[in-house]
Amino acid sequence: MTITRHSTDVEAAHAVRPDRGWIRVLAWVSVTAAAADLAAPALVGEIIPPLATGAALTLVGLVLLRRYRRTGIAVLGITSLLLILTGAPFALPNLAHPASTITFVHAATLVVRLAAVAAAVGAWRHASPTGARRLGVAAAGLLSAAVVVGAVAAALTPSDSAQPGDVTVEARDFAFVPRDVRVTSGGSVYVSNADLILHTFSVESTALSQPLPERRRVRLRVELDPGTYQIFCAVPGHEAMTGVLVVE
Repeated sequence: MTITRHSTDVEAAHAVRPDRGWIRVLAWVSVTAAAADLAAPALVGEIIPPLATGAALTLVGLVLLRRYRRTGIAVLGITSLLLILTGAPFALPNLAHPASTITFVHAATLVVRLAAVAAAVGAWRHASPTGARRLGVAAAGLLSAAVVVGAVAAALTPSDSAQPGDVTVEARDFAFVPRDVRVTSGGSVYVSNADLILHTFSVESTALSQPLPERRRVRLRVELDPGTYQIFCAVPGHEAMTGVLVVE
């Protein structure tokens, strides 16, 4: 009778304990995503409060995971879900521009955050450990592929060369320099991106909108009627990056 009761207690303990495989996957994908959320803004020289807050909550969740597993699982899963919902509108456009390696790879970490949510659900529901292994391999593979694609795209994306008579414009520190640009109709502007982040050179109410990958230079012919136009960066979150284009 004692042996039976002891076996029953052990089985009950295992029944309420989340699977270790899911916990390990949840921990490493959360650490990877938080590291990316801190590293990417640091590299481009921009502070993004939601990402910093998410990284802090991830740290809290990891600490809780060691002693209060269910609470830690909930914190990590909910934090990743909130960051996906709030960050997707800003990150998804960057997936179309792998030549801007930093922003492209950081956007790809949405997949890692999705893996964190899935791992949290798996740990909470005591799902099969086979699923945890597959999820971990898939997340690592997709993130590695994003790094490779970004590096190759950056290496293969050339910059244009300036020509005599070009009007020079620089995108630097999330601003156009100079802010007021003058060019003759049919002339060319030579736009360089000095930042480690994707920008665009877009002209309001026209079809002129050119992506500017990080550290690349683009030559654009301005086939517009004489007048004054607003230039802006169409990347979400860069709304303050504006200027004036005067076509003469």
